[in-house]
Amino acid sequence: MKKFLYIAPVLIDDNKPDGVAKKVLSQVSVFEKKYKCTLMSYSNNGLRKYNSTGINYINYSSNIHRRFNLYNAVSELVKNEFFDYVYIRYPKSEFKFIELLKYLKNKGTKIVVEIPTFPYYGEIGNSFVSCGIAAADYLFRTQLKKYVDRIITFSDDKKIFGIKTINTINGIIFDNVECKKENNVNVSDTIIMVGAAAIRSVQGWDRIIKGMNYYYRNGGTQKILFNIVGEGPHLNQYRELVTKYGLEDRVVFHGFQSGIALDALYNSADIGVNSIAIHRDKLKVESTLKTKEYVAKGLPIISSYPIDAFSQEENRKYVLQVTPDETPVQIKSIIEFYHRLHGTSAKKNTFLAQNIREAARKKCDMKKTLEKVFEYFDIIGEVNDRKVKS
Repeated sequence: MKKFLYIAPVLIDDNKPDGVAKKVLSQVSVFEKKYKCTLMSYSNNGLRKYNSTGINYINYSSNIHRRFNLYNAVSELVKNEFFDYVYIRYPKSEFKFIELLKYLKNKGTKIVVEIPTFPYYGEIGNSFVSCGIAAADYLFRTQLKKYVDRIITFSDDKKIFGIKTINTINGIIFDNVECKKENNVNVSDTIIMVGAAAIRSVQGWDRIIKGMNYYYRNGGTQKILFNIVGEGPHLNQYRELVTKYGLEDRVVFHGFQSGIALDALYNSADIGVNSIAIHRDKLKVESTLKTKEYVAKGLPIISSYPIDAFSQEENRKYVLQVTPDETPVQIKSIIEFYHRLHGTSAKKNTFLAQNIREAARKKCDMKKTLEKVFEYFDIIGEVNDRKVKS
């Protein structure tokens, strides 16, 4: 069995894993079916090493240089152990990262790098530190093509930084997610939306809050409840808007949730809310984890761009696509969308959730989304095996 090293410079808190941590762990569980895997990532107090023998925590007194600590730990690991393939979640380029890539390449391993968002310029920020990271990345990423064999991207780019890409989409393991259970088969007098994500500017949920204010200020009577799940830098902005508009009974903040508590929020929801302001990061489309969780649960979606879990026809059926701009979302369009999904009957469309889930499973179950990565590794593995035999 070939050896596979996953380098993920992200925090994996085993007691409270966020969406990115869940994705990395899910990817490892899929890769483990074919390769002998080792995962190197961050822990709360240092580094986290996972392999077939279990989890080993490497503690450090300070997290200031944890990325360099990670790179050093990886270098020490590969001194004594050869890995056929290395998969890296892109951390932005700088001298130490390029140095690590060079070291790995000299060991004879094949390297692929996943860039979760591309272009990623809008994610970097405007602080002094962020500008320093951007400058270093701009300077050093030109060297990536010397060492990286392929880039995994969720965009349509065929080359990034002069390196051939493997195009795919974000995925989740559907078998790990239960389809939502309808708490009430009758059409409710309240339409319940849920948004679950790290609260960043690109979520754009302020557009829905402003839309709700406009709707009720102008005599709207349909009961709407918006459950916001998650934490992040723009959470206080949302809270201030809700207080300003007096929507405390209609917009509820739940903080970080997982497990049974999150399932309960999904089960009660009628619609999942995706990012509706990715234009703020100068993006036109992206492949988000939250949409994969929504569709695995069986939720229709509000989004400002097509959902890659669906075909064009399925997007028309299951996605309310709002304009990609700063205008408040029209609540009337959400109400019409809800009734179009469930028809005019007093009973809900009880097949809706299962239909959504099964339509999406065909495209974004993680076993499907990683197929091209496996195919690439299979091809280069066969080539390497032939070289060894000759």
